[in-house]
Order: sequence, then C-alpha cells, then structure tokens
Amino acid sequence: AAGINPVLGRSIFQKLKDFSHNGTTFFIVEHRLEILFEFASWVYVMDKGRTVAAGQPQVIIDDPAFYQVYLGEE
Repeated sequence: AAGINPVLGRSIFQKLKDFSHNGTTFFIVEHRLEILFEFASWVYVMDKGRTVAAGQPQVIIDDPAFYQVYLGEE
C-alpha cells in the first residue's frame, strides 16, 4: 500500500481482511504499524532476511525483538 493515500490503503486492507474470512491467506509487507496491527492476525518481524519474532500483533508489540529491529534499540 506504499505510495497510496491512507483512505485507499485502509480500503484495500479491509477487502483483504474480507477475503481472509473466506479462508484466503495473504502475506503482506507493510511498514505502517498502525494499519498492519489493525488488520493482521499474525505478524512476522524480520531483520536482514531473518525472522526474529512471530505471533499475534498484540503479542509482538511486547516482544523486545520488535523494538530492537523496528526502533533500532539495544
């Protein structure tokens, strides 16, 4: 959804969420956490091509690996 206005991006994510209720799985690369955590049911945090954390958004937000990768904190 990069490069599109936020309203259109939200609409696209809502359509994808509707499809997922029918059993379709999507793998989405997204850097805007507010929209990602609203619509995703499972999140992978990657750093330099490696998965460093995976889980439900409400669990990932408390994972120290998330802060180390996303915010660059040690």
